[in-house]
Amino acid sequence: MSVFSKRFSIIAASAIISVINTRCASQRKSDPINFGQGRIQLDMYIVPDNSLSDFKVKGKLYEQFTYHIKGPRILQLARNVAPSDTMLNGQRLTIDRSTPNYLIDGASKLAYSWGGKNNKDEVRFDSIQNMSPDWLYTTILTQPGQRVVKILSAEKPKQEAQEYYFGIAIYETDTINFKYAGKRLPVPSPLNFFIPGLGYDIVTISFPLNGKSGEKLSQRMLFNIPIDEDSDFPDTHFKIPSNIPLIKAGIN
Repeated sequence: MSVFSKRFSIIAASAIISVINTRCASQRKSDPINFGQGRIQLDMYIVPDNSLSDFKVKGKLYEQFTYHIKGPRILQLARNVAPSDTMLNGQRLTIDRSTPNYLIDGASKLAYSWGGKNNKDEVRFDSIQNMSPDWLYTTILTQPGQRVVKILSAEKPKQEAQEYYFGIAIYETDTINFKYAGKRLPVPSPLNFFIPGLGYDIVTISFPLNGKSGEKLSQRMLFNIPIDEDSDFPDTHFKIPSNIPLIKAGIN
C-alpha cells in the first residue's frame, strides 16, 4: 500500500511519491525518535517554475497538513471539508480533503485513526506503512537507505542572521531549490529530510515532478512551512479514545 493517502488520484500520487522516494535519507535506526514539540503547518503547492518567493500567486494550493508534535508522536486532527478540484499536468483532479483524526506513533511504528465523517464509532490501527495518511513523516520513519543529495550552493548565514537564506541542490539530474531559516525554528523542520546535513531548518523546497512512467512534467511540487511554533501539548492530547472499540487491522 502506498504511503500516500488513498484519497488522492493515481496520477497525483504517482508524481508526488516519485519525488519522495528518490530524494530521502532515513533516520538511523539507532537514533531515538524525537520530532520535537510544537505545531507545524505544511502547505503543498503545484507551481509552474522554481521560484520560492511568489508561489502563492503563481501556484495552486494542493494540500495542507497541520501537525501537533511531541517526541515520537504526530497528531493530525479530523477535518470535514467539501471536495475541491485542481489541475495537474493539464488534467482536472477532484480531491476530498476530509480526514479522521490520525495519530502516528514513531516509537511503535503504528498509526491510529478515529472520528471524522467516515470513521466515527471505532479506533482503527495498523502499521504506519499500511494506514498512515501522512507521506512525509511516514517516509522519514520507514524509508530505508540514504540518498546522496549534493548541495550546489547555499548562502552562509551571517553573524547578524537574516530571516531566510536560499540554496540549490541536485539529485542525479533533478534540481532542488530551497529556502532556510537563519536561526533555529521552535520545531525541527521535517523538510530537512530531503537535504540531510544542511544544519539549518528548511522552510520552503521545490522539486521537479515526474509522471507515472518517469517522464518530466512541466510543473513542480513545492512544500512550504508557514507555521512552526512551540506548543506545550499535554500527553493526554495524544491519547486515543478509550470509550469506543479498538479495531486491529493487519500488521506487517
